[in-house]
Amino acid sequence: MLVAVGDLVDEVTSGDWGKAEPEADTAECVVIRATDFDSLARNDLDAAPRRFLRFPSIVKRRLMAGDLLVEMSGGSEAQPTGRVVRVIDSITARTPPVVFSNFVKRIRLKPEVDSEYFALAWRNLYYSGRTRPYEKRTTGIRNFRLDDFLVSEEMLVPPLDEQRRIARRLSAIQRSRECVVRSRKSVDDLGRSIADRLLTPGKVWRTSRLGDVLTLQRGNDLPKSERRDGHYPVVGANGVVGSHDTAISEGPGVLVGRSGSVGKVTWIPGPFWPLNTALWVKDWHNNDPRFVYFFLRSLRLQDYAAGVSVPTLNRNLLHPLTVRFPPIDEQQRIACMLSTIGRKTEADDDVVVALDQVLASAMVELLVSAP
Repeated sequence: MLVAVGDLVDEVTSGDWGKAEPEADTAECVVIRATDFDSLARNDLDAAPRRFLRFPSIVKRRLMAGDLLVEMSGGSEAQPTGRVVRVIDSITARTPPVVFSNFVKRIRLKPEVDSEYFALAWRNLYYSGRTRPYEKRTTGIRNFRLDDFLVSEEMLVPPLDEQRRIARRLSAIQRSRECVVRSRKSVDDLGRSIADRLLTPGKVWRTSRLGDVLTLQRGNDLPKSERRDGHYPVVGANGVVGSHDTAISEGPGVLVGRSGSVGKVTWIPGPFWPLNTALWVKDWHNNDPRFVYFFLRSLRLQDYAAGVSVPTLNRNLLHPLTVRFPPIDEQQRIACMLSTIGRKTEADDDVVVALDQVLASAMVELLVSAP
């Protein structure tokens, strides 16, 4: 049954930013802003601000399990206002108490509505663009017209036991995704730590100029209007941006952002066309290409950009840099280890994309198309 969203809501409460310093009749609280929504969902509030609120305000605004918070102001073009987060059980018992800021509103629901189901259904409306028409912009600030949204938008609401069944199914997919994301982050952190150790020069590493161990070349312009259908990637400062029927390099390739995403390093396994927004390795000087990729990533090349209004990376500034480079067998050993970690993170990324697709399909089936 389709029901106006507002008919499911029992209470809407505005937030309180409190004071920066303690005053009489105040107590310290953790104050949730929209920027803290993701952390709140993980019960990780270390970065959330601490403020001082008066006791009646704390009693009125202390968060309880099942509460929902809505972002009222802020947002961006890519992330409009109207986001919602559900408060999990462990928040209720935290000390100091957790409240919410004046740019956030809290929603409490009627007894016949499951808060987890409601949050999932709201997110489905949000990601399908249904909250955007209720965003008002004044002097560059985005504000969400919550009252209008509650009156005008509808939500599919089955019986309570069915809501809970749907919520369990969708939440199981979300938890799987979150586990993979956490795993990917752990592997990524481990990879950076290992890379730092492996790329620390050892005794047998020789000192050279960067231009003596590899030669960088500026790419060639290729406007979109001149690109022809083909399977060779066109690569710029930010990675692959298109394709063409001709390649300049047989690959593999390592490219460095020259303008735009200055210093970003991209690996291309086969033939490619490098654009003039990037520098590409034209001559490996008998070094291992995969090692060169990891080595250049470790150099913070963006620090060598020149220019004020438009920073640009010039190969003539990079070639004279003094570096230390290992023998080829050491290069291959390091590249093999770091590539193994890289394949793991790529596999995790693929799983996250697949789970996002599963979740999107399940949301349509359970929150939109259900009888």
